[in-house]
Amino acid sequence: MVVVWVLLVSQIEQALGKQRDASDDELISSLVRLAKRVRAGRYRRNEAALSLARDLPRESEVARRVVTKLCGTVPPRQAEGEIAYFAQALHGWLNNTM
Repeated sequence: MVVVWVLLVSQIEQALGKQRDASDDELISSLVRLAKRVRAGRYRRNEAALSLARDLPRESEVARRVVTKLCGTVPPRQAEGEIAYFAQALHGWLNNTM
């Protein structure tokens, strides 16, 4: 399972142009929590999802791809909030504020 997380982190790093560093541990923690919610179908709402998609387009696209991978199919509409929260997490990780 660790290999899967490392591979997913590498794909995220490549998509967002970030080099591997100590903050990867925070990203992995966020991914694990995200995966648990996705598997359980417990998606959080985020009223700012549309604004975040507009303001953080790269992070939002990567977050959507990650959630799609975790779902194994196109995510349900209820996952939009979860995608927005993960996009925010990616933005914080990219800017070393996570």
